[in-house]
Amino acid sequence: MISECPEVFDCLDSFEEIVSICPYDARCGKCQHWVSPFEEEGILKGKCLKRTTSGLFLCSANACEIYLLRGSRVSYLKSLEVFDMERDELKGILREILDETLGVSEVSIGKKWAGGELVLKPGSRELQEKTIPIEAFFHKIVMLRDRLRVLEQKINAHAVLSDEEKVDMQQYITRIYGSLTTFNVLFADKSDQFVGEKECK
Repeated sequence: MISECPEVFDCLDSFEEIVSICPYDARCGKCQHWVSPFEEEGILKGKCLKRTTSGLFLCSANACEIYLLRGSRVSYLKSLEVFDMERDELKGILREILDETLGVSEVSIGKKWAGGELVLKPGSRELQEKTIPIEAFFHKIVMLRDRLRVLEQKINAHAVLSDEEKVDMQQYITRIYGSLTTFNVLFADKSDQFVGEKECK
């Protein structure tokens, strides 16, 4: 059984995110029928709207014949039969649609960091250190960057804000980018990195 998932509290905060950030390719957790999630032993459990007498389901439980991907109106399993499409091919198409909708882009981590771990050591030696897969941490950084970009786009396109207000808000976002340049070392391509205020001048 999967436990201690590094994304568990992000998914609990907004469990629609499980569609895009799940490191274990969860099935039940991505279904529209899976509701009322809560965290237990580092993983999410929830109820099924269609199988109310079956108890709780882990977010990582296998999909069933009533599986319905969040944000869609087509059954995942039925769509495989109708379109005669390979599972990996369908997953690729769904990922592209979700990436476009959520503003997420495909970004590569630097080769030297692949498979690595982020280690958090408490100040006291009596306390246990915490390790996080560096790819999971990197994914959070990329999601943060992409959401800031979406926020920028929404500010620029806002119908009510004045130009002065837009510039003021964009300056705050630029400063946030500047604070995040520390993590640029994780990106494989320089074009994907954060650019702060000094670099813009």
